[in-house]
Amino acid sequence: MACSKYTLTNTGTTVVNFSYRRCEDSMWDYQVELLPNQLKNIWVIDGTYTVSPSFKNSIILVNGGAFPPTGPTPTPTPTPPVTPTNTPTPSVTATPTGTAAVTPTPTTTSTPTASETATLTPTPTETHTPTPTASSTPTTTPTVTPTRTSSVTPTPSTTATNTPTPTEPIRYEHDGICHSENNESTICSCPGTATVWTDQPFLSSSTVMFSDPSGPNTGNPEGYYLEGGIVYQVATDCGPGCTTGATISVYSSCPTVTPTATPTNTPSHTPTGTPEVTPSPTPSSFGTSTFKVTMNASGRAILNSFTLTESPYIGSSGIGFSATTGTYPLAAGPATVYGTHDAISAQTVSFEITSTGSASISIGYFINGSIVSQVNSSVVSGSNTVNVFIGGSYLTTDTIEFRVG
Repeated sequence: MACSKYTLTNTGTTVVNFSYRRCEDSMWDYQVELLPNQLKNIWVIDGTYTVSPSFKNSIILVNGGAFPPTGPTPTPTPTPPVTPTNTPTPSVTATPTGTAAVTPTPTTTSTPTASETATLTPTPTETHTPTPTASSTPTTTPTVTPTRTSSVTPTPSTTATNTPTPTEPIRYEHDGICHSENNESTICSCPGTATVWTDQPFLSSSTVMFSDPSGPNTGNPEGYYLEGGIVYQVATDCGPGCTTGATISVYSSCPTVTPTATPTNTPSHTPTGTPEVTPSPTPSSFGTSTFKVTMNASGRAILNSFTLTESPYIGSSGIGFSATTGTYPLAAGPATVYGTHDAISAQTVSFEITSTGSASISIGYFINGSIVSQVNSSVVSGSNTVNVFIGGSYLTTDTIEFRVG
C-alpha cells in the first residue's frame, strides 16, 4: 500500500484529535491528540487519515510526498547465473575426436606386407579393439547440461506472506438506545430505538459511532441519540463501507417537565363535610425539592458498579446539599435522590464514588432543566473523589441537577 509523510500543526487554542493507519505496521491509531502549537510528523497509509470537520480549520497539513522514496530495482541481479548454461555446449564437439583415432588404422596394414612373419598377422586385430572404446568418452559430457539448467529457482514468490493483519479496536454496544434519524425535536420522547457501537462504553466519552460491531459499516449511524437526558448528534460522514466511524457531538438536552398547577376554584359558599386533600408535588418533577442527583443505568455505571456513597457536598460532608427523599449509597439503577440546596455561587462540588474497576466517568450539570456543562473524569477500583466546578450565582429556588454515569 502507498504511504506518505504528513506534517501536522495545531494552530488552534484547544487540543484536537485525528486518526490514521500507520505505514510501518498497518495498525490504526485512533483519536491521536495534537496540542495547541504542537507539530507532529506521521507516516500514513494513503486514504486513511481522518479528522473531525470541527478540527479541520485548526490543523495545517503538509504532505511530504511518497514514503519511502522510490529507489533502483535490483531486477538485473539474477541475469548472470543464467549465462554459464551455454558453457557445456562446446563439450559436444569432442565427438569428432573419435573419428581421428580411426585414421592410423590403415597405417598398420602396410606393416605385415613387407614381412612374411606370421606373428604379425594378429597385430591389426588388436589395433581395432580400443578404437570404439575412445568413442564412448564424449557421451558422458552432455549430462552436465541439464544439471545447471535446473538450478535456477524463482524466489520472490514468498514476499507477499509478510503483510501484517491489523488488530481492530474494541467497539462498545448500545442496545435499544433512543434514536431519531432526521427530527431532533422528537428525540426526547424516544420515537424509535437503534443498536449502535461506539469507541467508548458511554456516549458522553465517545467520539465516533459505527453501525456494526466490527469491520466496515453496512449502514449509516447518522441522526440524533438520547442518553442520560442529553441529546447527541451523529454526523453523516461515515456511511456504508466506512471504517473510521461517524463523528459524535453534544447537540442539546431534554428539558425537565414541570407540571402545571391546577387552579383551585374558591366556592362562593362555605362547604360542609370533609375538605379535599391537596396532593403533594411529585418528586420526579422536583416538586418542592430544588436538588436532584441521578445515577444512570447504562454503559460504564453498570459495567463498573458505580456507587455514590453520600450526598454531594461543598468543602465537607453535609454542606451545600441535603437529601429529603431517597437514601445513600446510590447505585446504578437508575436511582434518584431529591433534596434541597443552599444558595450556590462559584463553588466546587465533590462526589464520593466507589467503583469495581478503572474507568471513565461523566457528571452532567443542569440548572432549571438546561445543561450547563459536563465533566469527564476517571476513577480507579475502590474509593474516589470527583470534583465538579460550578459557576454563577443561584437562588435557593433554582433547581440543580447532577447526572452521574
